[in-house]
Amino acid sequence: MPLRQLAELEQGVGNLEAARSCAEESLAVGRLFDDRSRVGLALESLSSIERSFGRHEQAREHLEEAVQIARASGDWRNAASLLIRLAASAGEAGTFDVARSFLRESLDLVESFDGSRDILDYLEDRPRWLEAATVLATATAHAEAGVQLAGAVDAMRRTRQVPLPPTERAARDRALAEVRRALGDDAFTRAWPAGQAMSWEAANELATSLVRSTEISRLQNPLP
Repeated sequence: MPLRQLAELEQGVGNLEAARSCAEESLAVGRLFDDRSRVGLALESLSSIERSFGRHEQAREHLEEAVQIARASGDWRNAASLLIRLAASAGEAGTFDVARSFLRESLDLVESFDGSRDILDYLEDRPRWLEAATVLATATAHAEAGVQLAGAVDAMRRTRQVPLPPTERAARDRALAEVRRALGDDAFTRAWPAGQAMSWEAANELATSLVRSTEISRLQNPLP
């Protein structure tokens, strides 16, 4: 089995040190043979693993190199997807202006190649786009809309049977608990089922409008 797949399996069961070791070995092999595709995939795996450790700066460095490789290879679709992952990492680290910048860059990249279609047409992992927008919204003045997006993503993942990894699920649950305390039970219990009933198109429209918004104002009790 390829080292990168082993890394993903180990990460999926919570063996983060073993996962990182496999991903680092895959990266070393890719660099040795100048296999840019393998290097890029290994960097993506390492970034995800570092996020699981809470090491956002290291995760960002790996993803930034992967974006450079994707751009140099002309793989703009993967570059757009990687920028979304960069946004999610920046949001989790509390740098919301940076997160919004990465999300806007991803949208701009898609639109520059085909302005007649939206980003959801180009991403294999659609929930990641919405989750990145959710992190941005729930930590700012758009918290109720962020809860709607979180509900939409939860429903989508259940339908597609693609659950979050345990470490990411735990972080999401903690974040939603913080937002619930900030918003209050009434607002939260309105927003969550409204989001779960959203279509892909409606969720994407909401996420895009939030990312394109010119204002980033923090909640009085923001997420960590």
